[in-house]
Amino acid sequence: SKFQGDIQVDTGAIHTWMPERILKQLGVAPRSEVAFMIADGSVEKRKIGFCEILLDGKWLPCPVVFGPDDAPFLLGATTLEIFGVGVDPINKMLVSVVASAA
Repeated sequence: SKFQGDIQVDTGAIHTWMPERILKQLGVAPRSEVAFMIADGSVEKRKIGFCEILLDGKWLPCPVVFGPDDAPFLLGATTLEIFGVGVDPINKMLVSVVASAA
């Protein structure tokens, strides 16, 4: 299954977050449960799984957090690294970066 929608880039988030209902519709299975510190300082346990994400014509598997159903889609730093892209804050776009081997 495929889902297409708007997603916000959040370089302060390690993982990509998607609404749990969407991940379930896509058939993404939770693999583990991880504790996360939320923006308000509280700690919350959330399921985490793997989802293939399409970005710039490439499909790659990425870790995703099962977020609340009303939460926005957030593209986190791990997904950016997997795709070899960074953020250009001036032009508000993603740009290719060369990965470091070290």
